[in-house]
Amino acid sequence: MAAFMVMIPPASGDPLSDAVRTAFVKDGFSWVALFFAPLWALYHGLWLVLGLWIVVSLAIGAVGDFFSMGAGEVLSLAFSLLFALEANQLRRWTLQRRGWELSGIVVGRDREDYERRYFDRLLVRGQPQDETIPATERRRAEPPRTRAGTGVIGSMPTPRGA
Repeated sequence: MAAFMVMIPPASGDPLSDAVRTAFVKDGFSWVALFFAPLWALYHGLWLVLGLWIVVSLAIGAVGDFFSMGAGEVLSLAFSLLFALEANQLRRWTLQRRGWELSGIVVGRDREDYERRYFDRLLVRGQPQDETIPATERRRAEPPRTRAGTGVIGSMPTPRGA
């Protein structure tokens, strides 16, 4: 199972359109970005990231030509691995720069699974008093409660001396 960060677009006034535009950004390594970094960046509309990738790649090529002892290949491989590790974080960063907000984190096996989990949880959160929702689901959607003045969450005992 993989974890996905849910990014929601700036509100357009149409909840259905906003829900369709919701982006699920995988947390972790991107194999596509490892082998096809420029195409991956173009597909996701990451123009600034693509520009920086090109600049760094050209710099690595220049270093490789200068030293000509395999340093270029080693640096290129290291840069490709680093880019693939951080590619999804760069995508999330770009979305945040465009006004998108992190709505939550969801875990799932495939696209249908994690989308269903997120939107089910969103519906439960939006309608906590609805009697058709089981009590266990309503409890899961409520934020943790703190005891007044103690900073203790949930059913933890009151600290001594408080």
